Amino acid sequence: MLAFVALLERQETPFSVTPFVTQQRFTVSFSSTKLRLINDDLVSQVIKRKLKTTSNKVAPVLCPRRVHATPWIIAKEERMGAVSRRLQVLSSCLHHIFDFKLSDARKIMCAVELSMRSVNARVAFCQLLWKNLVPINRATLFPQQFELIVRLMNCALSVTRLGESVQLNRLSRNFQQESREDEHGIAYAMLYLSNIYCRRLTAGVHQFAYTCIQEHAVWDNQQFWEAAFFHDIHRQIRRLYLPAREESDCPFPLKEVYISRIKHF
Repeated sequence: MLAFVALLERQETPFSVTPFVTQQRFTVSFSSTKLRLINDDLVSQVIKRKLKTTSNKVAPVLCPRRVHATPWIIAKEERMGAVSRRLQVLSSCLHHIFDFKLSDARKIMCAVELSMRSVNARVAFCQLLWKNLVPINRATLFPQQFELIVRLMNCALSVTRLGESVQLNRLSRNFQQESREDEHGIAYAMLYLSNIYCRRLTAGVHQFAYTCIQEHAVWDNQQFWEAAFFHDIHRQIRRLYLPAREESDCPFPLKEVYISRIKHF
């Protein structure tokens, strides 16, 4: 019996007892020193001494005031506003022409022709003609519409660049034709658009706009035709190898200045 009890004692699994962790083990003893009382007399003396030294100095009073704009900012705002109004008049004129409201279009035709002195207006004119080609049957115009569109095309190709020169030196210059080098792409755009816009003469006979815009110096420039040829090749290569068609797919390059302003007109 004793041997059996001793065997059971040896087979029991021993276990250890962990003492209970009390909060006293983690308490940190802090010093029980109290804050000293503030001396009221000493504080009053310091305040009086500071007031004596700063009594002669008057603190500036902050108040809102109007800051006048510089002449450069005013001129810039006026110029931007003038450009916006010109583009709006141009857009309204083209809408009147394509909606066959020719009397309204003729009323503002002179203002549109004057606005063509600006490169921005000429670029906007090309872009608006391009956007009007949807649907394509809108390119076939009535004779009166055709005459107004051709008039604006000739104006865009032959107007002065006075608007650009005034910004630089404020000097008046004589009227000149659009540059023979076509640095803004206006002539190339007109070359493309004039092969689309036409008028019906008789059944099966159409007259295209390029037959009415031939008297301009840019067409005599051999470099212009070379640049136009290489641009056509470049565009066809892009259309061949690009995986997706570009959103704009505009066939002519233009200096994109203030183009975003005509999107909401």
